Amino acid sequence: MRVKKRPFHFFLLAVLLGGLSLYAIISYPPTFSLPLNSYRIPLFPFVVTGVLVTIFFFTSYLFRTMLQGFLVTLFVISYLSLRYFGLKHIFFLLMLLAIFISLEVFFFKKNN
Repeated sequence: MRVKKRPFHFFLLAVLLGGLSLYAIISYPPTFSLPLNSYRIPLFPFVVTGVLVTIFFFTSYLFRTMLQGFLVTLFVISYLSLRYFGLKHIFFLLMLLAIFISLEVFFFKKNN
């Protein structure tokens, strides 16, 4: 059986975007806005997007497939959304885990 090589460019992108996101988190307050002409663009959505893309590239590098990276990133987004809306009970985390594990098994069995 041929072993699929890990895409090293995913690792490089994860380190680069993770470093940029970490720099923005450390250097700027959460309410910081970028001035653009007469508009103020908040930095928070860019930092969150950078962190999620970092998670995607890093898990895609670790698991060798983009589908698994996408599922892990979607899991993180779902969990953080539930936390944001005040659904902090352990039951919600267990339900999310069950859903995403069943999706992983479904796609894994479908590809084989």
